[in-house]
Amino acid sequence: MSELSERVQSVLGDSYRIERELPPGGMSRLFLATERSLDRQVVVKILPPELARAADRAGDKKTAIDAYTRIEDTWAHADPEFQSVVKEARAALTRLSSDKR
Repeated sequence: MSELSERVQSVLGDSYRIERELPPGGMSRLFLATERSLDRQVVVKILPPELARAADRAGDKKTAIDAYTRIEDTWAHADPEFQSVVKEARAALTRLSSDKR
């Protein structure tokens, strides 16, 4: 299991079991998982923080804002250990919103 798969499994807890990573979908990483309570397969879509950082460093403001917004939405209700990712996204959004570039 990859590091990202392990992080996603940690966030999902016991409610879901990550089976495998699927081919990527745009900027997202996709995982096939089993929702244990209903014994059904679902797709979990994650936007890794590294993509937002890369767009930000490259000066692609629109893509960076979109990526940081998705990260904030996705990770805001995650375990406390991932709140640093949300704080980073919020700080970047504030900075990018006031940046005139």
